[in-house]
Amino acid sequence: MYAKSGGRGSQSAQRAKLTGDNMVVRSPWAAAARMLDLTQSVTSRLVQSDLMLEAAPPAAYDETSASNTGDEIVLKLPLDVAIKKEGLTFNVTSQQALARLMLAAALPAAYDSTSARDTGGFSFIPPAPDQAACGACAALAAAGLAHAAMAAATRQSYSAVPALSAQHMYFCADKEASTRTCANGTTMPSVLQQLAKSSPLQERCLPWSKPGGLKRPDNVCSKRCSSGAGGSFKWGKLYDWSAVKEAIVHNGAVATVMMVYPDLTPSLRCRPQQVYAKVSAIPADLVVEPHAVLVVGWDDRGESWLARNSWGSWPGGSRPGFFKVKYGEAGLMAPGFMYELSWTGPGAKARTLNSNFIQRDLTNSSCSWYTAQPGDTLAGVWRASGVARLEQLLAANTDAALKDGSRLAGKRVRICK
Repeated sequence: MYAKSGGRGSQSAQRAKLTGDNMVVRSPWAAAARMLDLTQSVTSRLVQSDLMLEAAPPAAYDETSASNTGDEIVLKLPLDVAIKKEGLTFNVTSQQALARLMLAAALPAAYDSTSARDTGGFSFIPPAPDQAACGACAALAAAGLAHAAMAAATRQSYSAVPALSAQHMYFCADKEASTRTCANGTTMPSVLQQLAKSSPLQERCLPWSKPGGLKRPDNVCSKRCSSGAGGSFKWGKLYDWSAVKEAIVHNGAVATVMMVYPDLTPSLRCRPQQVYAKVSAIPADLVVEPHAVLVVGWDDRGESWLARNSWGSWPGGSRPGFFKVKYGEAGLMAPGFMYELSWTGPGAKARTLNSNFIQRDLTNSSCSWYTAQPGDTLAGVWRASGVARLEQLLAANTDAALKDGSRLAGKRVRICK
C-alpha cells in the first residue's frame, strides 16, 4: 500500500513550449549541432532518445518528424505521447531540454544493474523480498534501494555489503513507524526521510517476518542486535528520465510508484518475460492501488523499464521477482514520484578515472585519451574527468560509435579541459 505525494513546476523567460501537438525547443541551431554532432535533418538517436522514442528509422513514424527551421528545432509528436514518455510539464526551459538531450546521448541504450557486464563486474541488486499480506512495499523498496546504493558506492556486489531491515524501517524506526500496521501503509518520502536521519538497522538484527493483519503485530520490533549500516544516506526526487538513468548507473537503482491494474498479475503469470502494458478496459470508477517498486534498468530499443518487485518470486520465469514495464504504462516513472538514494561511508570509492588507462593526446596538450573500462558510460566519464560541461566532452568526441547507445568499454574517449 502506498500514498502518493509530490509535484513539479519550472519557468523561465526562454522556454521549450508544448503547443498543440508540437513541442518547440528553442535553441541556436549551430550551437546545438556543434555540441551534439547532429545532422541537419535532426533524425539522429540523440533527439529521439530525449523524448524516449524507439531508435528506429524516421520512416517508421507517420506522426513523428523533426526539422530545422531557422534557429528553432521543432519536434512534432502528439502531446499526450510527449508527456507520457518524457514527463514534460507545460513549461520546460530550453536549457533543461538541451541538457536532457545531451545526457541521454551520453548514456547507453540499455542497462541492467543486476548484470556484471553492464556494471563492470558486479550485481548491485539483491533478490526480491516478499511483503506477503503487509502494505510495506515502500519500506521494502527503500531497503533494497539502500542496499543497492551501498553496493554501488563501494563497487561490490550486494552480497558483500549488509542488507538493511525493512521491518525496522516500517514498524520501529521513529514515532510515525511505531503506530503503523500492515493495513495503513506509508510513502517513499516518509521512509527515505527517516533513512537519511538515522543509521538504519541491519537485516540480520531484525529480519522481515512477513507480518500481516489489521492490528499491529506483537513483538514486531524485537531485534537480535543493534548493528547499523554506518555511513550516511542522501535522497532526492527526480523529474526526468535521463536523470533517472544516470542515477541507476551511479547508485544501482531508483525507487518509484506504479499503479497495480487488474491485468498485471494474469498478464505476466503466463508470460513472465514479456513487457507489461495495460490491455484491459479499466472502469473509470475503479480504485487502483499505488505500489512502490525498484527500477534497476532500461531498454530504449524495447521501450521498457526493468523493475524489481516485493512479491517474492512473482512472476517467476528465469528472473524471479523482476519484470518489465513498457515506457509510460501503469504510471511507472511519473515525474516527482521517482526517488534516488546515495550513500557515503567506509569503503565508498571516489568516482575517478584510472590513470593507467589515460594517454596524452600528442596533437593537443590540453587533451588526453581515456580507454573506457567495463561499466563506464560517457556520462560517468564526464563526471569523473573534471570537464566542466558535458557538451565539451560530446564536442570532443564526434565518433558516432561513442554515441550509438552500445557499451563503451574498450572505446577511446577524448578528454579536453
